[in-house]
Amino acid sequence: MSGTVLLARPHPFIVTAMGPFLRERGLTPVKPEGPERLADQARNAIGVVISMAVTSDMPLDPAGVLERVRAGNAAVPVLFAALLDFAQVERNVLHLLEQQHPDARVYGVHSDSGAPLGRPSSGLYLSRADLEDAGKRATAARMIDRHFL
Repeated sequence: MSGTVLLARPHPFIVTAMGPFLRERGLTPVKPEGPERLADQARNAIGVVISMAVTSDMPLDPAGVLERVRAGNAAVPVLFAALLDFAQVERNVLHLLEQQHPDARVYGVHSDSGAPLGRPSSGLYLSRADLEDAGKRATAARMIDRHFL
């Protein structure tokens, strides 16, 4: 697998843990060049990562980032990430996706079996714990491969 993944709302976890994980998958993570360039950079990306953390180097909240990314590439698959486990952020991520896709669904490593990934209405969520646990990391790798194909 190869292609560019835009780290659209970076946070230290995204850069230090998610970046290497994506490179292991054969993907090239790139940082945004600023909020005004998100739509342009999303046009050439096969995937986008949006941190759900309270703070980020990007001066936009997750909803603002998602809106700009979708303006540039309405079909790009989005991966949401944070330090919290799936149950703590599922409702927030789902709310973001439902703004553009009323039939949106969010998936995590616990729901790998048959999850319809890679669609604009399908969000994938990974936490730091998902990448630190060997079994969950392997599941996350398979899900990334399907989501960013």
